[in-house]
Amino acid sequence: MDKLITNLDTNLGPVLREQLDTNFQKIQNGVDGQSDTLNKQIETMLGTVPLQDKNEVTQARIDSNGVPYQTLKGRLDVNQSTAETALKEERLTGAEVKSARSNTSGKTYPSLADRINDEEASLINNMNTKISQISSVPETFANLSALQSTYPNGKTGLFVTADTGHKYIWANGSWTDAGIYQSVGIADGSIDSIKLKTTIVDHNKLGKTYTATSGTTDLSIINEPISAPGIVNIVGKFLAGTVNLYLLKKISDKYVVINRITRTVVDGWQTIFSDFYAEGNGDEYIAVLGKVYWSYSGGSGFYSVVSAVNTSTQFIPDKTANGDFSLFTAIENPKLSSVLNDRVEEIEAKIPINQFKNGVKDFSKYTVASAGTTYVFNEPLKQGNIIVHIDSNKSQNGSILIVKKSGLSFTVMRKIDLALSAGENVVNMNYQATGSGDEYIASTAVVKYAYKGGFGFYQISSGSTINNEGDVFSVDDHTDVATDFGVYPEYQSDLNKKIENISSSVKQVSDNLDSVTPKLSLTDYTMPKYSEIVDQVGFVGRWFDKTVNGVQTKTTINQGSELYFKVKNTTTINVNFVLNSALETPYFAYSIDGSAMKRQLITTASLPAVTTDEHIVRVVIDGLNEHEDKWKGEKGVSFKNVTVDLGGTVTGVLPKNRKIMFFGDSITEGIRVLSMDANPNGNSATGAWPFIASEQLNSISYRVGFGASGVTTGGSGYVPPLLQNIDSMTASKTTPYYEPDIVVVNIGTNDGKSTSSNFITQFNTVLDRLSIKYSGTPIFVILPFNGAKRSEITTCVNSRSNVYLIDTVKWGVDTTDGVHPNQAGGITAGNKTADYITSILGKNYFI
Repeated sequence: MDKLITNLDTNLGPVLREQLDTNFQKIQNGVDGQSDTLNKQIETMLGTVPLQDKNEVTQARIDSNGVPYQTLKGRLDVNQSTAETALKEERLTGAEVKSARSNTSGKTYPSLADRINDEEASLINNMNTKISQISSVPETFANLSALQSTYPNGKTGLFVTADTGHKYIWANGSWTDAGIYQSVGIADGSIDSIKLKTTIVDHNKLGKTYTATSGTTDLSIINEPISAPGIVNIVGKFLAGTVNLYLLKKISDKYVVINRITRTVVDGWQTIFSDFYAEGNGDEYIAVLGKVYWSYSGGSGFYSVVSAVNTSTQFIPDKTANGDFSLFTAIENPKLSSVLNDRVEEIEAKIPINQFKNGVKDFSKYTVASAGTTYVFNEPLKQGNIIVHIDSNKSQNGSILIVKKSGLSFTVMRKIDLALSAGENVVNMNYQATGSGDEYIASTAVVKYAYKGGFGFYQISSGSTINNEGDVFSVDDHTDVATDFGVYPEYQSDLNKKIENISSSVKQVSDNLDSVTPKLSLTDYTMPKYSEIVDQVGFVGRWFDKTVNGVQTKTTINQGSELYFKVKNTTTINVNFVLNSALETPYFAYSIDGSAMKRQLITTASLPAVTTDEHIVRVVIDGLNEHEDKWKGEKGVSFKNVTVDLGGTVTGVLPKNRKIMFFGDSITEGIRVLSMDANPNGNSATGAWPFIASEQLNSISYRVGFGASGVTTGGSGYVPPLLQNIDSMTASKTTPYYEPDIVVVNIGTNDGKSTSSNFITQFNTVLDRLSIKYSGTPIFVILPFNGAKRSEITTCVNSRSNVYLIDTVKWGVDTTDGVHPNQAGGITAGNKTADYITSILGKNYFI
């Protein structure tokens, strides 16, 4: 018999099981071998017995495995020996198994299998417990000190500190920094500007300690001039709340506001991204009004304005102080800005056109008359040949001067005496300003001014006189006020020096413009883009279901509402309406395949005959009586259906072009476009400026205009003020939601009886509603063509970032009655509206 395994595995498990199985098999094999030996011994012993007995003995010599023995006794001896050996080994194995039933803790199990099963279960439980203690989300602490305080004796797991983003583990009796917790892909928009190679950071203060905090009402100007051109982002350590940040330009002892933003900040370091653009000439600074961390030492100091007004246009510091604010600038793309500035200067040098480097002033805002003395206007001149624009209060003799400053004295560099006419005067001074910052415009005349919006002025001192160029005079300083005079410079190109290069320069500019200007015109498209719909007709504008004289119709009370369809396999087209007007019969206009609009009464259903090919038809409700009972009685135009020849088809289509929603009064509706009659004969939606503007923009007009209506007053036909008809289309019907691409508002002509404050309040409410209902949609507000409520509307629009003001003061819109544009006036207003919208949104927006 094979030798049994006696050195059994002491760990209860699969190895021990396999060893026991092997021993049992060896014992079985040994017993079988002894049986064969015994059979042979018996056969030998029965050698002389009868044949029948002998055969039985012979058979007994062979064991169950077919192994023969010489004698039956031999087989039996072997079996006996094998059995004895097996029994001995079995006794040893039994003792070993019995011993293995007890664990190291002294616990004895009924069987070895019981011990194995119990310890397997214990092992699984221990593993589950350990696994449950492992978290995929690390425990987070503000900093290492907080972690050490919470777990001074350590803890198993992964821990992250928020201040550094590093992970910590407990090792060798202390908390050990294991590096950055995670490294992931860079998300879009996640790179801070200060980490870009194209950003200039002159004063990186990250890592410095700042514990003091500034006040909420004090303005602090950081004494670190911006040294490079580019987009200015501001980095700092803030306290949670709201702060105002400023880009300032230092002029003399003033800091003029170039730009301002208001931001909500959290506690700690952060980057504020702005649209500030700095020229980097060393006279620009950043300032903050709000709570920011700073230090009493270590910096370049700052200038302070106590109890500053956040909307001020300029600041004069009350005091200076030492210290270091945590704010610093990160200037993006300074190299690109420098290159662009150089290119602009090169182009300006090659194109002999005049420039308005200080901007152009709207003289209608200047209404107060100055004294007839000499004033120096506190806006230093830039480099260039100077042409002066000045708003004279009356016809008078006066003088225009260029003067050079030295303290509170000025030297007359150029003086022109002339007769000024009332209003705007343009005077070529024939003077080349150097741009050194100490040259100014002055005048001796009665000039119009405004109380706010400027940088103040200097006034000639009592006893000083001016007679000739070269004279020096003293002044009194009034630059601490915001007075703004109606005076500004125009910078004329040096034509004499560049006359030889005009032809080549103009050609170069023309070539450049040709290379970047698209040849496509939006008016190249005579028809909109369409998509087919299930219904027979597609509707644009305010249409609603209404039964008229027993007929189910689609009804509108708005001039300018439209419908679209296409026909095929017919020569006849009938557009059928049901009369729904108490006054004169309305008109509709139609266009077949993009042809010019033609008008006809709605009682004339048939359109001109066509071929049996496919044709697209556009219908516009063109003329209603302004005084129909539209709002309460729902009087207007009621459409029934389109009929064609037998076998012909009618398919509804809808334009896919941009859609412009117009809100306004009779001027938007199209009243008195064709004549002085405010009825269908004189009114025309297709002749009004919204239709013209939409055509110029390759867009579709959605018209909401009502005669005599306004922001604070209702209109003809019982129509309420504008706010109510934004969400309602009649007295009993709510306006279905519509998604315009642009909203245009032209209102205010009829609000003459409203006070300024009441108008501003109500118009702001209108703009608030439009901004919410059509959120994310560009809103354009047109100043009334007659200038009504100009300042109030401007006030409302200027405080909003999503609304654009279209100034119409110089449009010259022709009218039928002094108020309502005629056809020529509609073309002028429509084209100029389209031009302005294109200048904001770009031509590609409408393609």
